[in-house]
Amino acid sequence: MPRLGIFFALLVALLTADANAADSLGQVAEVRPEATGGFGQARVSLLKGSELREGETVVTGLNGEVQVVFSDQTRLVIGRGSSLVIERYLMRNDGTPEKFAINALAGTFRFITGNGDKNAYRIATPTGTIGIRGTEFDFTVEGRTGQTNVVLFHGAVILCPVRGKCVTLSERCGVAQLVSKREADIVTREAERLKVAGAFPYVASQSRLLRDFRVTRPAQCIAPVQIERETAQRLAVTDPPPIVPVPLSPPPPPPTEAKGNNGLGNGGEGDEGPTEQGNPGKGKGKDKP
Repeated sequence: MPRLGIFFALLVALLTADANAADSLGQVAEVRPEATGGFGQARVSLLKGSELREGETVVTGLNGEVQVVFSDQTRLVIGRGSSLVIERYLMRNDGTPEKFAINALAGTFRFITGNGDKNAYRIATPTGTIGIRGTEFDFTVEGRTGQTNVVLFHGAVILCPVRGKCVTLSERCGVAQLVSKREADIVTREAERLKVAGAFPYVASQSRLLRDFRVTRPAQCIAPVQIERETAQRLAVTDPPPIVPVPLSPPPPPPTEAKGNNGLGNGGEGDEGPTEQGNPGKGKGKDKP
């Protein structure tokens, strides 16, 4: 009996280990204290290499930050003072997610999709959902009101309030908001867009992030004048200078039709015809006999 009991204990341990390994859906690539993960009231400090599982809640302190790589190569940054629940991560046989759902409760986040189908990803917030269409974006969730702000770097996202009309954001550096449970909006006023985009910490600086968690030149999203200037210079086609015609001198007036001597002398000057025999003008010539 003792041997049989030991055998069953080992079998249970092996099955539990296999189940835990199968439940692992992502790994912490980098962490800054304080950051914890767990289920319910059971919380543990997250370390580099810690594994995350479905249903787990991740919470960061005022200086905390977690960078997570999921099995489909989706990359998620959980910024300072944030909380998030990994609600659902269902994998297909080919290793891509059939459904990937997270619930962002409050804080600052960056999301970069991996190899899964674009329709598999969904982010829930207190005011609605963010549908992801293969993309890179940052988003914030205000803890008091639940308002959700999104700045897009690549791809497209669809913001749907709990009760209301959805909006689609597809323009690079565009900003959209889930203002409330009834309203989603794309920010079109430039001053307001700059204000919202400038509040994202990873737009201003990516120095805290690993290379795989960075996006291309996010700071351009808060320097629109420079973007427009560079774009204009890149797209401009230099035309040759216009040819300005040089005005021609007016032609001399046509000769007069006067016949005979013009009064300045004697002789055969002037139009063709007989030579005058007498000079009524001021010339000094002599008349012929």
